[in-house]
Amino acid sequence: MARYQVFLSYINQDAEVMWRVYNDLHYEGISVWIDQNNLPPGTPAWFRLIQNAIHNCGCFVVLWSPESVNSDWVCEELYYAKAQGKQIYPLMVAGDPQTAVPFGFSTAQYTDVRGDRYADGIQKLVRSICDYLNIESRTQAHERAQREQSLSDAIRTQIEQIERARHFVQKMAQQRHQVTEQIRMLQQEEQRLHDRIETIRLEQQNLLEHHKMVSLKEKQAAARHNDLSLELQDMVKEQLELRRQNGIPPTDYVSDSLNAELSDFASLSLYDDDETVLDWEPVDPQQHAPTPIIDPTQMQTRPLTPPFPELPPPSADDKSARKRKG
Repeated sequence: MARYQVFLSYINQDAEVMWRVYNDLHYEGISVWIDQNNLPPGTPAWFRLIQNAIHNCGCFVVLWSPESVNSDWVCEELYYAKAQGKQIYPLMVAGDPQTAVPFGFSTAQYTDVRGDRYADGIQKLVRSICDYLNIESRTQAHERAQREQSLSDAIRTQIEQIERARHFVQKMAQQRHQVTEQIRMLQQEEQRLHDRIETIRLEQQNLLEHHKMVSLKEKQAAARHNDLSLELQDMVKEQLELRRQNGIPPTDYVSDSLNAELSDFASLSLYDDDETVLDWEPVDPQQHAPTPIIDPTQMQTRPLTPPFPELPPPSADDKSARKRKG
């Protein structure tokens, strides 16, 4: 025999309420045993079928009313369910506790489904039965499905937000990589500039050292120039003196030429005694024009005119005098 979740006990006078309760329980997916569906006319030993149905049901629901409290079969079914230890859910469908509650159940908790209290009462009954039998009604399943759908939608929304956040993080990571690469390139460029500055500084030091060396050589060349000038003057004066001693007076042309050449030669100054201090500063090309490069082959030299007169070879006396002088 199939096991029913609810055995519904009632009296025929409450059949209208019984069918309403039956349909509501059946709509919620709860299987209900009633005699009108399970005891067709002509069924032999129908009282045994009722007994087995109560014995095999999950819980017992009874409709209390002034008529049912006086029904022998309702009371018999109620006391048998109590003897079997079944969970009993009384429904007050009519009357009041003084007229509808059977003897021995005055302290029992019942659900009031009279009048406009029916909807709340039947929902309370369904929840109680489902909790007791550990089953899920159709309404509960629908509510659970709605909660699951809402939770699923929330999870999907959360996943989408996480995905957008992940894409944003990836984008930020790419930008960070690009910025890091730019910083690395700038650091390399900075290092190249530092190396270039160091190279220019070394070149500056080399040029300054070279300038000092050139200045020293210039001093030496100037000193040598002065020595040669003095020596030349002495030689010219000695030659003129020899000509005078030998009675060979120089002509005015020769004397003037020699004096002019000596004056020009002595006035040459290859070195300035004032040392120049070099300040290393960048040159603005818009304010300073570049110094033109002079081709030495294009330089014009002053002709040595009139030429120096050819002098006779020195005599023995001149040689001895030079030796004494030296």
